[in-house]
Amino acid sequence: MAKQRIIILILALAAIFSLGAEDLTWERVQMDAKLLERRAEDYRLRGDYDQALSELTEILEMLDSYDNDAYKSSVFKMRGGVYQQKGEYDHAIVDYTDAIRLDPANSAAYAMRGWAYYLQNAHDRAIADCTEALRLHDRNTVAYSIRAYAYHAKGEYDRTIADCTEVLRFEPANSNAYAIRGWAYHAKGEYDRAIEDCTEALRLNYKNVIAYTIRGWAYHVQGEHNRAIADCTEALLLDPDDGIAYEVRGLAYHAQGEYDRAIADYTEALRLNPDNAEVKANLETIRRSNVQPHQQSHQEELPYMQAD
Repeated sequence: MAKQRIIILILALAAIFSLGAEDLTWERVQMDAKLLERRAEDYRLRGDYDQALSELTEILEMLDSYDNDAYKSSVFKMRGGVYQQKGEYDHAIVDYTDAIRLDPANSAAYAMRGWAYYLQNAHDRAIADCTEALRLHDRNTVAYSIRAYAYHAKGEYDRTIADCTEVLRFEPANSNAYAIRGWAYHAKGEYDRAIEDCTEALRLNYKNVIAYTIRGWAYHVQGEHNRAIADCTEALLLDPDDGIAYEVRGLAYHAQGEYDRAIADYTEALRLNPDNAEVKANLETIRRSNVQPHQQSHQEELPYMQAD
């Protein structure tokens, strides 16, 4: 009997020590994974996306034999974000989909997959994903913002305005939401409201390129060409590759009869967007007769945040 008790005690101790070792192993894996996460983020911020992907892939390999779907989901979402920054939207979508498979309640993964779809011009898919993200978490302001972009791309400006207004309800200091709502008001021809929203966007963030460009465009349409030129110049100081700012400033110069400056800006706009038919028409107009420029329709989609 004593011998049996000793055997039972030994087996019990072995089980305890085995469980403890397993717990220690998992704790060590978590520590190593968090270290790799920090390294991956550091690489991402430095623009070394390949190394960031390598670190995150190593985490997923470490986690492969452990049953922690929520953590795996978060790592897939992080890796999807790095792929997205690299412009590899298909890879990003695969990772976001894996994140959702492992954690169907991952609202952020739905929103980010929606962003990847938006960047591929798959606007209906973007809207569907962001709508699901909001069903899961009705204060997901990223999902509202992405869906606002997608609605704008489809010409559904009232819905864009509604989504931006929801963002501002939760984040009253969100400069970009004001700018995008101003963009939608501009598209509707409500230029005073566009100017008002873009001015507020710039009060909150004086480096908001979209706000400068949209406000400049609205000023130009209202005949305030000097203000349009000033705003577009500010936009170009912040982003020298803003083709729309070059175009709008070119329109303002053209309207004021400053044809050499208009030609210079139209030329830059075409360098950045060689398929811009309106700019080509305006250049031809100047070269032929120096008459007033062809106005770009405010219904057209601006190329902000689109895939290269």
